Amino acid sequence: MGIYDADGKIRLTLSNGSGWKGLYAPDGSWYVTVSPGTSFVGAYAPDGSLYITNATGSSTVGRIASDGSLRVTLSSENNGALRVSGITFSPAVTGNPIGLLLALTYTA
Repeated sequence: MGIYDADGKIRLTLSNGSGWKGLYAPDGSWYVTVSPGTSFVGAYAPDGSLYITNATGSSTVGRIASDGSLRVTLSSENNGALRVSGITFSPAVTGNPIGLLLALTYTA
């Protein structure tokens, strides 16, 4: 399938955190882990996946969050975050790092 979807967004696959994953999933998407948001984590999780932070709203943000993770958005708005697909952030828990981790799901 490759890294890009039909709209040009980067496809993501949620890492389950067990064992070594690396950056690329078998289907060509990026493996990601939601950053806990409580302290600096850098770009890569221990399993080799990328740490991500959900950027919501239309306010301009930097591509890199203060904890070192990559800011991503599912929105079509150009807020500075990387536009992605393949995962779902539940709006009810956006901003709650634990809730985000639980709310990320695979999409078919």
